[in-house]
Amino acid sequence: MDQILQLLIVLEILFVNLLTTHLCSKNKFSNIKVLATLLVFTVVFLYGILLFPLDKYPKVIFVLIGFIYFFPIKYLYEEKSNTIFTIMFFSWTHTITVNAISAEISKLVSFPNSLGGILTIQSIIYIVTTNIVIKFIKNKFSTVLENINKETNKSLILFGTVLFVTVILIRFYFSVYSTPYWTLTIIVLISMIAITGYSLIYTVVDNSKRIESLRQIAYYDDLTGINNRLALFLDSEELIANKEPFYLLYMDLDNFKNVNDTYGHDIGDIYLRSFTNTTIEVIQDKGRFYRMSGDEFICIYYGSNIDFFIAELDERILNAFDINIPFLGVSIGYAKYPDDCESIDQLIKKADIIMYHVKNSRVKTSNNADIKILKT
Repeated sequence: MDQILQLLIVLEILFVNLLTTHLCSKNKFSNIKVLATLLVFTVVFLYGILLFPLDKYPKVIFVLIGFIYFFPIKYLYEEKSNTIFTIMFFSWTHTITVNAISAEISKLVSFPNSLGGILTIQSIIYIVTTNIVIKFIKNKFSTVLENINKETNKSLILFGTVLFVTVILIRFYFSVYSTPYWTLTIIVLISMIAITGYSLIYTVVDNSKRIESLRQIAYYDDLTGINNRLALFLDSEELIANKEPFYLLYMDLDNFKNVNDTYGHDIGDIYLRSFTNTTIEVIQDKGRFYRMSGDEFICIYYGSNIDFFIAELDERILNAFDINIPFLGVSIGYAKYPDDCESIDQLIKKADIIMYHVKNSRVKTSNNADIKILKT
């Protein structure tokens, strides 16, 4: 009878863990295939356990063996390994904590059959807490897992591992030498630490996500996805503070108003994005690209051969600009730091003046190296 009760306790722990993982993960296959695979694996798992008398081995061994479910779970669900481990540690900490609380309450109540008492109390607590745990994982913990960086993720796994090991030690070792009151007190304290720790991690990650969203709004252009005017000033001030030479190219798309008037604003947006993507491909890691407003852009170029860069941009736009409308050209004026100016405002002003001179004159001025025109 005791062996059957022990088996039922193990089965309930397994069921709650698998249910939690299933509801908090995305299937690769249909629910029927997932459930059938887990059922077959569980039958094999339990058959292996029954080959060994449960009372002759430390109970903790069978808990640790439960982590072999990682392999079918990894096969059945789309989550990454780190995510699966984190969810498993979280879920197993919950189930073993409930089992430990049930065991201590069973001692205090003095059930005629201690295993029957553990199973009864454990079932009641699972009914009350499992849905809460699943909601926490889906609503908050998933936010942490989706937005956490690698280093913080390692810390999260370490935190979950330490909590899990602590609960294991309390359940299977400390409780043997302590009174139920002390054990319950320690379990409650550990549970509060776990809840507080995970809540703080969620708060930090959620705030970081909000900050990043605000950063995207503050420093990036919505339409093209590139840096905006504010980002230009921050980046250029950093370059100037470090005395790093660079070219500032002011670009203005020719006759862009005609594109909007003729083809509509949707096509105009595609026109801007096509120009942006092509320019970024030419710049690569030799500069940064910014949208100032409307059809005006600025490029900070670190390379030394500015003429080659402009010639390559001209060629690439002709070959890559494929949106079923002609590219009408772009006028470019540039200035160099520190040769021409020593502040970002002066650089922009000089490049802007040269760009408009180019746009208005529509000629190449050979006696001024700062004046360039790119026109198809």
